[in-house]
Amino acid sequence: YLIDFLGDIALHESIIDALVRIGSAAEPELMEALDHPDELIRKAAAYVLGHIGNRETIDKLTALLQDSNGHVRQSAAMALGLIRNGGSSSELIPLLNDPYPDVRQAAVFALQQIRDRTQVPALLTLLSNESPAYRQNAASVLGTLQVEEAVEPLLFAIKDEVPEVRKAAVTALGRIQGERAIEGLSLVLSDENTDVRLAAAYALGDFSTEASIRILRS
Repeated sequence: YLIDFLGDIALHESIIDALVRIGSAAEPELMEALDHPDELIRKAAAYVLGHIGNRETIDKLTALLQDSNGHVRQSAAMALGLIRNGGSSSELIPLLNDPYPDVRQAAVFALQQIRDRTQVPALLTLLSNESPAYRQNAASVLGTLQVEEAVEPLLFAIKDEVPEVRKAAVTALGRIQGERAIEGLSLVLSDENTDVRLAAAYALGDFSTEASIRILRS
């Protein structure tokens, strides 16, 4: 009954809150709502199912990653990240290059939450993809996963022509750490882009080693 009102903008947020509180009892209707012609209802249903967290909803939510509406894809990706099941990881990877930034960020969030290391080879390959969005977002996920074998390709990525890619690579190296990372980050302190330089300084500060402190002081 409540789901019928999800398409009403005035009641939308209140209905979502109510459905989250109802929880699993609302699942059958929410699952049906994922196929609703109104994208606002599909988006809301995915959001609620993500907060309920039942893994039996994963297949339907994964299918929604192909939805024609960007807001729906974003909501589905966020929901899968909240449920944290590795079965959807391979379908999330293409969204790292989605036309919409919010969808890309949701895919990064989901992959960071799921932490499926079987996708590491694919993510490493994306570091050299022609798409800057792929390179940037793959770096972000690899950093969160602290993938040591990503250090060398990330050291190459800190020389990328796109500042956002360089910054993501720098941040990732700061999370993975290691002596090779310190060497590379020290070179980035002279990057032409202020955000990249700051990211390098923060990353070196997180190392808290004699070598990183010496570099920052110099």
